[in-house]
Amino acid sequence: KDYREMDCIKDNPEMGKVLLGLCWINLNKMPGLPKSNNTIVRNNYMIHWKDIIRKQILTYDPDVIIFGGTLFKNDDFYYSFLTEDDWNNRDESVKDEDGNVFMTKYYKEGKLIIDAKHPGLRKKVDLWVNSIIDALKDNKNNIK
Repeated sequence: KDYREMDCIKDNPEMGKVLLGLCWINLNKMPGLPKSNNTIVRNNYMIHWKDIIRKQILTYDPDVIIFGGTLFKNDDFYYSFLTEDDWNNRDESVKDEDGNVFMTKYYKEGKLIIDAKHPGLRKKVDLWVNSIIDALKDNKNNIK
């Protein structure tokens, strides 16, 4: 469904069942504030949490990986998903109404890898959700 066609979970608890097939891994392993400082989160990831995140992703072995503003190009772990050629030969980018790249999609070895803005951008939640749905529909035959 399109985002605007989806029922609110408080009106239709059945909508929550989709969450049973998802795994959410938060990059920040500490209690958070209402707003995160990207530089601090990235630095803490590189120093403290990288091995934990690596183990979590490898354990779950997801078919779809959505990075909410956390796909760090110079991180060797993420290079195991995307090579330099992949970075330079993106499969598809989605732009917002202002023409800014909002999401980039990569299809690699049976996985859909999405580099998106953080979902906390409430003013663009419909674009965020619909872009992910479209990527899943477009690549459903290639995802393992």
